[in-house]
Amino acid sequence: MFVFDVTRKQTLQDLALYIDAAKTEMAGRPHELILVGNKIDIFESREVGAAEASEFVATHGLHDYREVSAKSGANVNLTFRNALTHTAFRAKKSPGMPRRRTKKGPPCCN
Repeated sequence: MFVFDVTRKQTLQDLALYIDAAKTEMAGRPHELILVGNKIDIFESREVGAAEASEFVATHGLHDYREVSAKSGANVNLTFRNALTHTAFRAKKSPGMPRRRTKKGPPCCN
């Protein structure tokens, strides 16, 4: 998950290097690369629109784009829930992912 500030375009541009590094690190393994625009509650200072962010997602081969406000909490839970769901789905479809241990014991330790 890559988060940028929609009120500062430079924060989006700076992510390209980190995205490339993550792709290199995760090569050959299932992964979900999601772009998250934060501070959507500050509309008057917005420098990056949803269309521009979506174009960035397509250009850099990311899987999804979401907008949130950490201040108000808008879309935060939904964004994380969707990210976890997508990641779990990809992991389930991939034969190379390690499976959960089936050792008997307390529920916290299985």
